Amino acid sequence: MIRAFLDANVILEVLLKRREYEAAANILKSGERHHINIYTSSSVIGFIAYWLIKEAGTKKTKDILTGLLGLIRIADISHEQLLLSLAADFKDIEDGIQYYTALQHKLDYFITLNKGDFRKAKGEVQIAAPAEVLKILTG
Repeated sequence: MIRAFLDANVILEVLLKRREYEAAANILKSGERHHINIYTSSSVIGFIAYWLIKEAGTKKTKDILTGLLGLIRIADISHEQLLLSLAADFKDIEDGIQYYTALQHKLDYFITLNKGDFRKAKGEVQIAAPAEVLKILTG
C-alpha cells in the first residue's frame, strides 16, 4: 500500500474548495477507501486551522479538523531530522521540515501542488502532484 505525506496546500484545496479541489479530494477519498495511507504533520494541521478559522470560525474548524483526522495520520519529526532539514537546501524552511518528516517515516510520496519548491529534495520520498498519485492508484 502507498504511504504518502499530504502538504498543507493539498488539504486546503479540498477544505476551501479551490481550483485543484477534485484531484485533492480524490486523494482523501482513496485514503478513506484504504487504497493509500495518508500522513501529515501537526504543524500542517495548525497551519490549516489558521486559514480555516478565517473562513469558518473556531467551532466549525474544530469539527472539520476532527473529521479530517479520521482520514489522516499524524507523523512528526525528531530533533535530529529537524536539524537535518534546517541544513538542507530548501528556500522555504517549512517545506524542508515537512519533507524531512516524510523521509523520517519512510513514506513513498510527498503530495504537493508546488512540486517546484522541492526540486532540491534529496531522498527516497518521491514528489508528486495529486493527479500523478491518482494515476498510480488507478493503474
